[in-house]
Amino acid sequence: MFVKLRGIRQHNLKNLNLDIPLYKLIGLCGVSGSGKSSLAFHVLHAEGQRRYLETFSPYLRQFFEQLSPPDADIIENIPPTIALESGTTVQNARSTVGTLTEINDLLKHLYAQLSEPYCPFCNREIRPSTPETVLNTLKQCEKDRFYLLAPIRLSTPRIREELARIGYIRVFYSRRIWHLDDPDFPNIKEDPLWVVVDRIDRKKASEERIRDSLHQAFSIGNGKIKILFPDGSEQEFCNLRICPGCGAEIPEKNPEVFSFNSPVGACSECRGFGRIIDIDLNMVIPDQTKSILEGAIKPWTPGRSEYYDLLRFCKSEGIPVDVPFERLKPEQQDKIINGTDRFYGIRGFFGWLEQKTYKTHVRVFLSRYRAYRPCPACGGTRYGKAAQFFRLQGKPIYEVQSWSAERCYEFFKVIFETIPDHCRSLIEEIIKRLK
Repeated sequence: MFVKLRGIRQHNLKNLNLDIPLYKLIGLCGVSGSGKSSLAFHVLHAEGQRRYLETFSPYLRQFFEQLSPPDADIIENIPPTIALESGTTVQNARSTVGTLTEINDLLKHLYAQLSEPYCPFCNREIRPSTPETVLNTLKQCEKDRFYLLAPIRLSTPRIREELARIGYIRVFYSRRIWHLDDPDFPNIKEDPLWVVVDRIDRKKASEERIRDSLHQAFSIGNGKIKILFPDGSEQEFCNLRICPGCGAEIPEKNPEVFSFNSPVGACSECRGFGRIIDIDLNMVIPDQTKSILEGAIKPWTPGRSEYYDLLRFCKSEGIPVDVPFERLKPEQQDKIINGTDRFYGIRGFFGWLEQKTYKTHVRVFLSRYRAYRPCPACGGTRYGKAAQFFRLQGKPIYEVQSWSAERCYEFFKVIFETIPDHCRSLIEEIIKRLK
């Protein structure tokens, strides 16, 4: 039994006559534009669905999409049809496998709860210190005696008098401790100035006294203190959300920081897309074996004012215009591409055109020389700077999201037993979806 088709003239089909066997698996193949989709969807499916819907009442038919009948002379023996079209559910350029499976939503809550602050510049973990943590650190130290220092700022040049007035008689300066009564007390101009809050011998001082002194030092130093040992070694502590190495401030942690679909977490440069559209120098200079005179700079063809501006600039800078562009010195190529104080360069020229994109011909011109490239601000990670300051098991969220599903699965299986109970449900759901 066959579906009989005669005189099919739908779209690219020109008087097609065909018999298609029923209850068989049939494949349609051909070059692009030959009419495969027209035959499958706009002839067979359209006619099969139309005839099937005709068996319904007029009231029911109003709730179904009505397809137009195909342009054909004869279509016989066609049964009801179902069409499955290939397509994508991705409607947003920011969408990834992680967003479609909602793993990213689970990750952002996991990182908001468990990630630890790290300085991306010093690559060191940042733990705000407290008197208790400092005390525990000192207990593990073999040295018993130390000076407890705190930084202060003085608004007067009369340092000795001011220090005596506020009750401090020792300062740390030029790698040594100075007493205010020392006859050779230096003329100190440092700001802030480290003062000795207490001298402590752990064998004699009680923990309560050390803890109170640490509280006082943190208060005086606005969150910063320093431990100075007799051998000259030092150890700094800070209870602020800043890196003690470079002073970088740690941002507040919340789930939106770990979402590139949120304005809070997305890179401000690419807005969470991970790429920007920029000038493609391979299109601007497609053949670097050509010289400037031969038209190496494609947008600046002979006759354009920019072409003659370039020639005058090259003459003034001693840049040869009759040798292949690839043989110019790197600094000469850089001047032509990025410009100088006296010449706008290729990038300056396209930057000027960007201001005139309200004109259609300018947009068309720009489209010939632009291409997508990874965002230079976020390196293609899509995230803003805040997400760089937090890591889970030493891994930032964008690194985890760049892994394969298999590697992510192994990673979360390993850390499952090490995380608090209240977060295990998040890990369980992530592992379930990765399977």
